[in-house]
Amino acid sequence: LPQRPEKEIPMVMLALVGAAIHASLLDWKSGDFVGPSSFSADKYMDAYREHIVFLKGIRSNSATKYHTMMYKLYNAATYVLNFCAAHAC
Repeated sequence: LPQRPEKEIPMVMLALVGAAIHASLLDWKSGDFVGPSSFSADKYMDAYREHIVFLKGIRSNSATKYHTMMYKLYNAATYVLNFCAAHAC
């Protein structure tokens, strides 16, 4: 939202993280860990696009709620980075 000063995590970044989580969950599809699969844009582009569509749907339904979710995710991520920088994680 233009009138809000809070920073948001970028939509494309969150969609990429969602696609990576999707890939990791597929490694457990059988119920047992089968080893890490290779992660490539070609292989997981559909999952990435689904996340983009989902996030755009949230934003079009309520820009305020979308902004709140995205800035809270940004704050959580930067808190962890700042904490680890200060405490040598």
